[in-house]
Amino acid sequence: MDSVQQITTAPETTDVNRLYEAYKTLPGNESKSLYEFWLFMTVPSSERDFFLESKARSVPVFADNLVMDRYEGI
Repeated sequence: MDSVQQITTAPETTDVNRLYEAYKTLPGNESKSLYEFWLFMTVPSSERDFFLESKARSVPVFADNLVMDRYEGI
């Protein structure tokens, strides 16, 4: 019997500007650039997970055997 594994992809967002503004409200991030925010979002870390859990709503999106976490700013 074949088993199908689901693959979870990196987080994606539908509202980069809203999340970037929320990112800049965190202490020490006031002058961070959009590029620095991109680096923060593309490198897995506990800080990124905490940020997304507190500043965004996760909506799972399924496509074949992929599970994508799409984040919307709150």
